[in-house]
Amino acid sequence: MLPETSPPGPASPVAMARRSRSSPSRRRRSDAYPLWFHLSAAIVFGALFLVPTLASLFFSLTRWTLFSYAFFNRQIVEGMTAGAVKG
Repeated sequence: MLPETSPPGPASPVAMARRSRSSPSRRRRSDAYPLWFHLSAAIVFGALFLVPTLASLFFSLTRWTLFSYAFFNRQIVEGMTAGAVKG
C-alpha cells in the first residue's frame, strides 16, 4: 500500500517570490530574434513594397516629363471623374 500523503497546499511565499523573479529574466533570454533582425526585415519591406507604392501614388497624381512634374489641378480631376459618373 501507498503511504498516505497530505494534499498539496499553497506554495510558500519564498517559492512564489523566486518563481516571479525568474520569469522576466527567462522571458528576456527566450526572445527568439533580436531587434536588428526585425529592423533588417523592415528595411527590406520598405525597399520592396513601400517605396514602389508611394512612387506609383506620386506618378498617378502628376503629369510628368523626364525633367519636370506638375500635380493635376482640381478641375482636371473633376473633369475626368465627371465623365465616368455621368456615362
